[in-house]
Amino acid sequence: MADDIVKIIKYDHHGTDVYVREDLKGTHADMCLCYLCEDFKPGDDDNCMVANEVYKNCVEFGLVTPVYECPVFKLSKALEDRFEVVE
Repeated sequence: MADDIVKIIKYDHHGTDVYVREDLKGTHADMCLCYLCEDFKPGDDDNCMVANEVYKNCVEFGLVTPVYECPVFKLSKALEDRFEVVE
């Protein structure tokens, strides 16, 4: 097998067999805008409505969905020293 071929692997994700590019497995939080957002509070009643809907879709279909674009994003105050929002 050539070194430049990317493997797609199957693994158990919360009780469902899913497929993922091996080089991307476990990286969604590093890429997802939600993890930088002030309103992202998973498990809390006041969690972001958009994040809740994305999560429902992920659970229903066994997906992992990093969010790259969001109309209601607010940079977390705790991260203002590392990121800059440009309007």
